[in-house]
Amino acid sequence: SPLLTFIGRTGISMPINRSGDSKNRIPLEFVHITKTAGSAVEEAAARSGVKWGVCHYKRVNKFGPSCMYKDWEVSRPAYNRSAIPFHFKGTLGEPWHTPPHWFRQNPYKNAKTFCIVRNPYDRIVSEYYSKFGGYKGNGRNNVTVMNGWIQKHLAPGMKRQVHRLPQHMYVYNMVGEKMIDHVLRFER
Repeated sequence: SPLLTFIGRTGISMPINRSGDSKNRIPLEFVHITKTAGSAVEEAAARSGVKWGVCHYKRVNKFGPSCMYKDWEVSRPAYNRSAIPFHFKGTLGEPWHTPPHWFRQNPYKNAKTFCIVRNPYDRIVSEYYSKFGGYKGNGRNNVTVMNGWIQKHLAPGMKRQVHRLPQHMYVYNMVGEKMIDHVLRFER
């Protein structure tokens, strides 16, 4: 399957016991950093019978039968605010886009994890053109308009959203401990 080909190319392996007993396999979970091809990974996984990311939290019909029911809930209060390096009110965004170590209960704590990171410039340009919170006004392809939008949305004090979090906040916690087991590069 394309998903298995993708996983094979990443070099990620799933440790299992020597007897091959599937009950003792360590699950592999995908941490979806926005604008890093995460939706394509989630869809490919779902079409191959693997439930990752958004499919744990909500129904996505176009992804097929693996993504037809949610199996995870975010407990309230959701966040461990002492793990988050800035103040915010309400919610940060969709749970599948939130660094898992920011939750009171890390949904991936008994799994191996992987994520994809991308060149930050390419990622913010992709964010600018995104239908989910990107620029919607006139002059969309004007470099001055684009630069103004990017500077505004990356400015200190701008409301933080998971769609524009620096990628290191997913991979490392505030004291520098690596929280994601495998980090893949979009460009490779």
